[in-house]
Amino acid sequence: MFHKYNRDHWSAGISVKRLYGYMGSFLDVDELAYRIQDDRTLVIENTQARAGVSLPVDYDSNTFPDDGDAFKGSGFGIDIGVTYQKKKKGHSSRRYTKACEQAYEDYVYQLGVSILDIGRVNYTKNAQVHTYENGVVWDNFNRVSYGSINQITRLISDRFYGDTLASLTDDKFHIGLPTTFNTQFDWHIKKRWYLASNLLIPLKFSDQQLRKPAQFVVAPRYEGRNIGFQMPFMLHEWEKVRMGFSARFYFLTVGTDKLSTFLGLGDIDGMDFYVSVKFNFLKGKCGRKIAEDCNF
Repeated sequence: MFHKYNRDHWSAGISVKRLYGYMGSFLDVDELAYRIQDDRTLVIENTQARAGVSLPVDYDSNTFPDDGDAFKGSGFGIDIGVTYQKKKKGHSSRRYTKACEQAYEDYVYQLGVSILDIGRVNYTKNAQVHTYENGVVWDNFNRVSYGSINQITRLISDRFYGDTLASLTDDKFHIGLPTTFNTQFDWHIKKRWYLASNLLIPLKFSDQQLRKPAQFVVAPRYEGRNIGFQMPFMLHEWEKVRMGFSARFYFLTVGTDKLSTFLGLGDIDGMDFYVSVKFNFLKGKCGRKIAEDCNF
């Protein structure tokens, strides 16, 4: 037996993802003070920096060895969230014998809150972490040349510490996922008109972490049975405005997130274009009834 609930309701979910990293690198600079004394002398007065690499290459020859170990890192990611939906018709106790009999019931508004991409990728294979501190006077800097990753890391280590391996401080590191606080609100204004908003705020948990840009989106849209369209307005990193547009005809949707770039508006470069195909079942109709309504 299928029981239909039209009443306001909460729902929550959690998703766990297994991740693999083909390669990874980071550069974390807390402090760097330098000056160019002349065309061949670099004076680094103070440095507090760390750099790490984990690449599918041989660091001595810069070749790609065929060792069958393509991924240098692995980890986990978690998404958690909760949604609340305010229905138009409230609670119904009607029961159904088939899931397809349950008709779609619209909402007044729905609200969602989530935290996305909690986790990290740990790089433990072919990994190097180098730490650089203090200062150095680097003569003949303009003549520096190198042919491999190990050559340049050992050269820098020798300049800082007088030892080609002294800067190598670890053989593993991690890179955090772009953890983001996400809120969504969708309001059914009237008939087939809706207004959605979305707020993305990046959260920082590590110095070595990917970052998703902060973004606030307001998107009015029209939702008909056969046609629909929306025009989102986006505030990127709290200062740059971007505009998009998409249109749906039956099951086909085409659009772009960067209409403003096509129109020559704003100062954000780049462009995109997407196409999607989606087929929906008619809710509240089963078997022969669907065929009659669709003229099969």
